[in-house]
Amino acid sequence: MKRRQADVPLPALDAVADEKTAFFMTASHQLKSPLAIIQWCLQSALEDTDLKPATRTMLARAVAQSSGMSHLLTDMLQTLRIVHDQGVARDLVPVDVNAVIHAVIEQYRPVANQVGVHLVKGAIEDLPPILGDEQYLTQAFINLVDNAIKYTSEHGRVEVTACVRKGFVEFQVHDTGIGIADADQGRLFTEFFRSESAKEKAREGTGLGLVLVKHIIESFKGTVTFKSAVHKGTTFTVHLPVSASKGR
Repeated sequence: MKRRQADVPLPALDAVADEKTAFFMTASHQLKSPLAIIQWCLQSALEDTDLKPATRTMLARAVAQSSGMSHLLTDMLQTLRIVHDQGVARDLVPVDVNAVIHAVIEQYRPVANQVGVHLVKGAIEDLPPILGDEQYLTQAFINLVDNAIKYTSEHGRVEVTACVRKGFVEFQVHDTGIGIADADQGRLFTEFFRSESAKEKAREGTGLGLVLVKHIIESFKGTVTFKSAVHKGTTFTVHLPVSASKGR
């Protein structure tokens, strides 16, 4: 009678997922350094005043592509870190939302001016703190404001407002940009998804920005929703529960 071999226990699914996440985080991080060197070399080559027009064009395309890869790696690392940290649900502390909003608007005002978009700080109440992580919350707000500017044409408008509503801090980013087609709205928070209209308006983009926003906000027990109409604009609304702590 053949002796039965002992069953070898399979690794838990969570453990396998953690290993995959750790692998991709390490790989993405290791790719950033050589990519930065490639970008530096390409930029240096472009400074040569004796370049032929065709060569300059090729180098400029290479710079644009390497820049896009760098943004993709950054977004991938941020997404993977959030997944690895189980939605950054650890060590949440009271965060001063007023300071975060003000800092993001001031950071992106020059960006908006450069492309001819009017970035407006609308009605913003004196907001109570929310329970979260300042770095991740800032990243979520940056992604929303950056997207609004990116997909709004020259002379357009991006307005940021915030208030307190029924125990939640409500934060809105409204733009007069290209809008999102009905057929694309259901896939907006899908990893790597970019609509055709978004690709036409801005070639650069990773399709991970809004995925990050959703992960971050939901980690803080909040929600993010949007309303949009093609050629009329988009409004993203974030609701975050007010912290029980009164400290700032």
